[in-house]
Amino acid sequence: MATGAELTCDTGATATEMANAIFGDGVTVVSASYAGWSRSSAIYSNGQLAPGVVPSDTGVILSTGDVRSFTQSGGDPNRSSSTTTDTSGPNKNSLFNDIAGTNTYDASWLEVSFIPTGDTMTMQFVFASE
Repeated sequence: MATGAELTCDTGATATEMANAIFGDGVTVVSASYAGWSRSSAIYSNGQLAPGVVPSDTGVILSTGDVRSFTQSGGDPNRSSSTTTDTSGPNKNSLFNDIAGTNTYDASWLEVSFIPTGDTMTMQFVFASE
């Protein structure tokens, strides 16, 4: 199991700031909106301290819980089966329910409209779960 370091998380980041953190240079963000609990999203930094856990030194975390629970204060990943957060994120989103084949809870999503400056675009994503 990977051992992560404590990531620095800016849970006050706006949707536009998160979109710009994801896309960086070569993309113009036209609009961005976030739906979910305010502590279920963040721009993280110090990713270099958690190699193999996050894809880059900085990025965005979207969670169904509190993003600060991604790693514990000692730097170890959350290994507890009882760590949970009942958030104010949307429940039973019909699109998510259709994809999951069941009811979903505590949703957190970022919707972005953007214009790339070139004809090729690549992105790195990590999907993870306890």
